[in-house]
Amino acid sequence: MMLGPILLALMSFLFTVCSACPPSNYTYAFTTNITTNSTNALAPRFYGVPNQRGDTVYVGPWPITAFDPTTGIQEASVYYCYVGAWAVGNMPSIFGEVFSKWEPATSQSALRFVPDPYCNGILECECSETNSRPDTLRIYKADQGASSSARVGYQYNPKRAFTQVLRINMDNYNFADPASRAKIIFEATHELGHVVGLGHEHQRPDRDNDIIFQCYNLDGYMEARAKVLWAIRYPDSAEMKIPECPRVEQIDACMTNVVCMDLEYAEHFFPPAAQYVHGDSYWEHLTWETKGDHADFRSIMIYSSYRASKFNTGFPGGAVLIGKDSNGGTFEIFEGDSVDPKDAHLSQGDIEAVMRLYPKTIVKISGSGGW
Repeated sequence: MMLGPILLALMSFLFTVCSACPPSNYTYAFTTNITTNSTNALAPRFYGVPNQRGDTVYVGPWPITAFDPTTGIQEASVYYCYVGAWAVGNMPSIFGEVFSKWEPATSQSALRFVPDPYCNGILECECSETNSRPDTLRIYKADQGASSSARVGYQYNPKRAFTQVLRINMDNYNFADPASRAKIIFEATHELGHVVGLGHEHQRPDRDNDIIFQCYNLDGYMEARAKVLWAIRYPDSAEMKIPECPRVEQIDACMTNVVCMDLEYAEHFFPPAAQYVHGDSYWEHLTWETKGDHADFRSIMIYSSYRASKFNTGFPGGAVLIGKDSNGGTFEIFEGDSVDPKDAHLSQGDIEAVMRLYPKTIVKISGSGGW
């Protein structure tokens, strides 16, 4: 007797999932069959570190670590190690799966993930203050309550060792729960994208063409609003003034159009919003280029519609990010193109972005001094 309601519920769920995907007629400017490693042959969606690293620029792709002159094939190894006994004992198995998630990109590029050379190939490689390379990626369990984070690209400073850092929030990790493990792997896969050099797709400078950002749905909005209200009402006592917002009665417009759109204001008044501010001069070390018509909604580097939302009332209610299609419709966004973290994966755009940063063979780019 319960069959009818169950079938209706299942059909409703399937319809919701399908209607939440980017329209099938969306045109992405990605090559569908990649048969070359020539940078100029790719038509990428790309937002991240510069494609080439100059002599005075310390932010860019990870450097070439091996080159075979007979074949022209090169490798760019991201050397890594784990910090602390807990990380050494628990995180290698997780990152083994994370590295596998990136295999579609590493198999077609020079990018490699390799234990620090002093570990001699041991995957459970513990960082050493004396033996680790100074530019080795140091993988940490994040401090209690801290978010997962990573530097974007290779940011080596020759005057300061151990600046390459990746931290993963393990607060809610349950070893016995497959869903919990999948979520951690999913989060680490995204953060590793930053390590490689990719920025957030929803922060590219042209994102407003394709994405609606509803800052007021972010968790902590009302608390941030109160701080901004105080700064407007009592500017002389405020730690940071907001001259663009002189009137108290325009507080909500100030939040939407100023605080949530400016990195400096967002970091001071509303830190969660800083992860959504579209690219501007504050990200001097990032560059962007696109030959496509739309944002890459299937990227592992885009946030899902309800990430960090204080609501979950059913799309579009409470969504922080909303995708816009070419016909004026909207749809839900899923990071890694899946509602289920265990099925999240790199998009074609993610793969091609890596191929541009790390071509398998040396490519001479017109007008560039190269490496």
